[in-house]
Amino acid sequence: MSNHVDEKLEALRRGVALWPEQPEHRENLAIELAQTGRVDEAVVHFEAVVRMSPQKPDVHFNYGCALLQVSRFEKSAAAFETYLKKRPHSAQALTNLGAAYIGLGRYSDAESALQRALMRDPKMVDALSNLGTVQSIRGRYDEAERSFQIGLEHGPRHVGMWVKLGWLLIRKGTWNEAQECFETALEVQPDFVRAVAGLATVYERNGDLESALEVLEAHLHRGAALPIFAQTYALVCRRLKRSERAIGVVESCLAALAPAEQESGLLHAYGDLLDALKRPAAAFGVHARANANRRQHHDVERHGQYIDALIRQFTKSNLDGMPRSGSSESPIFVVGMPRSGTSLVEQILASHSSVYGAGEQEGILSLSAKLPFILRDRRPYPDCVGALNGEKLDFLSQSYLASLPEESNGFDSVVDKMPFNFLHLGLIALLFPKARVVHVQRDPLDTCLSVFFQQLSPYYAFSTRIDWLAHYYRDYQRLMRHWEQHLPLKLVSVCYEDLVSKPELEIPQLVQACGLPMEEACSRFWENSRQVDTASYAQVRRPIYTSAVKRSAAYQNELAPLQSILDQS
Repeated sequence: MSNHVDEKLEALRRGVALWPEQPEHRENLAIELAQTGRVDEAVVHFEAVVRMSPQKPDVHFNYGCALLQVSRFEKSAAAFETYLKKRPHSAQALTNLGAAYIGLGRYSDAESALQRALMRDPKMVDALSNLGTVQSIRGRYDEAERSFQIGLEHGPRHVGMWVKLGWLLIRKGTWNEAQECFETALEVQPDFVRAVAGLATVYERNGDLESALEVLEAHLHRGAALPIFAQTYALVCRRLKRSERAIGVVESCLAALAPAEQESGLLHAYGDLLDALKRPAAAFGVHARANANRRQHHDVERHGQYIDALIRQFTKSNLDGMPRSGSSESPIFVVGMPRSGTSLVEQILASHSSVYGAGEQEGILSLSAKLPFILRDRRPYPDCVGALNGEKLDFLSQSYLASLPEESNGFDSVVDKMPFNFLHLGLIALLFPKARVVHVQRDPLDTCLSVFFQQLSPYYAFSTRIDWLAHYYRDYQRLMRHWEQHLPLKLVSVCYEDLVSKPELEIPQLVQACGLPMEEACSRFWENSRQVDTASYAQVRRPIYTSAVKRSAAYQNELAPLQSILDQS
């Protein structure tokens, strides 16, 4: 078969050599090269064909497909845009354009193109797959899950979509369902290493590290070159304290990739290995590269102005004069900077028999974003809160409660541990006058280092540069100082370092401060089998440990710029 392909390619190359100005021969060669995996060479010939026959739409389509395969997203998008000027109703071209936009990080444009594709062909499986990807990236997990499910109804053997759905379900914390997705993909294609990496991740999340390592090493010979596989292998080896075992695999994978192709997840995993091996300067540099690769933007000045507006709107006198909802519910909101210990606090509280741990709920964030629309007020949040009345607050509080997981019904208290709710404590005071707020604080340098070392969603864009992170932390501090003085709610402060050094004293105080009788299960929180969908999923399955305290000491030099900005507060 290989000889036949080579002979065909040689014949096509001779045709191009004999008639170099005739685009048909070159186009046939380019198509054959692309179909046989020689895409880089195909792109060169497609470029020539485009120059020779720019008026032919199909030339631009084929060129765009080849560029998409080699991740040259900007030129790929331009090629599909040109094609669509002549063939605006092509569902496949719109689907491919959406994929190119995803590669460029233009998620809004991608979603628009994919929705247009589905208007033309509602059964376009690739469009549904790519749409689910965009929705997942943008944090709309329920919508993404629905897109994948519809796609699989039309393409039940689409292994790529089974794997995407599996990874999405991991993010949602439904690991058993995720495992079923990966196993289904492997039934269709037993050597599909993305599914192997997903299955190993489920084992790892469930604490079965040896099974995770076993399934990975069974496919190591074919999977090591794939970033997501190498990343998963690094994670499992590090958790098994066998980081040296994974270093060579990760470094070989990175070496085979161009700098632009080195995915942030793999770089973060490499940085974690270097950290585990006590190589702080190298680890910090790799994590910094990972963050830079994400190409995110945070406007320090604009965020500071937003904090100013919150402080200006929610003064004590303003809060005293504002209406309240009539809700008798008393949810517990655990807030603080990400990576400050909020997951640990939630796990302790959720181990109580009368408490449901709901994880990071987006209900308050969503309500604050939609408030001007709900109130039909042209002023942005928080300025529009002046238009609230008791009736609207009742509606909003019920909307939030309705958005909580059904499993929370029947529990006396629900814990919402969305860290960023620290921004909206003024609104929470209006919605739930009987709510309790637990503010978790950790050493600033330890907190910021941990955030900087994580691969987080675009909502955390501030974490991708040390100076942005420092300014964000300062804004967080000054807003929390404001709430401590003005918030008309029960505010419980928890120091992470005290909690892990004196759990026998701190845990009962925490539980009782939340209006709950102490239960032994809260002190043995690691025995709680509930699934935790945050970066701390492994830590909350362990008894209290203190090894994360003063972790930043090894990074004193690297964190000096951050410390300098924090010292200005």
